[in-house]
Amino acid sequence: MFDMLSPVSGYTYPWSGVTCSGGGPAWCAIQVFPGSYTATVTIRDGAGNGVDAQGVTATLEYEPGM
Repeated sequence: MFDMLSPVSGYTYPWSGVTCSGGGPAWCAIQVFPGSYTATVTIRDGAGNGVDAQGVTATLEYEPGM
């Protein structure tokens, strides 16, 4: 799961780059399969203006017997 820490009330956090499921206004849950997942969240203020963008990558590996 990708998650924004301390989201600000009134701001929006649209995610792009991965298929999100069950996401709230500040987080994105991804399918759990081996591979690399990259996502970008755009931070928008109450007027819809882009304030910042942050990217994150997670790599999930399969370990036999786990």
